[in-house]
Amino acid sequence: MLRRIDITIDCNDVVPMAKFWAEALGYEALGKFEQYGLLSAPEGFSGPKVVLQEVSAPKVVKDRIHLDLVESDVDVVLDRLVGLCVSSDYCRAPG
Repeated sequence: MLRRIDITIDCNDVVPMAKFWAEALGYEALGKFEQYGLLSAPEGFSGPKVVLQEVSAPKVVKDRIHLDLVESDVDVVLDRLVGLCVSSDYCRAPG
């Protein structure tokens, strides 16, 4: 029987990605440990732990996994996520 499920996301720079995903998911960024950034679900929420793994290899193909963020008002979530990208260095243009 599984005890828990963790989601691990490869990235080139853990710190800004951890900030983005922590804000996007409402999680707490626990800091960077070696090449890993750890995110924890808020108290009382049974969501998975998210681990960001810093890798040197560039992304060359489309991601084969994505996270569905379920909210009653999709426009509110979309505006919030776009705002995170536009107003910060969390999101970078390809290349």
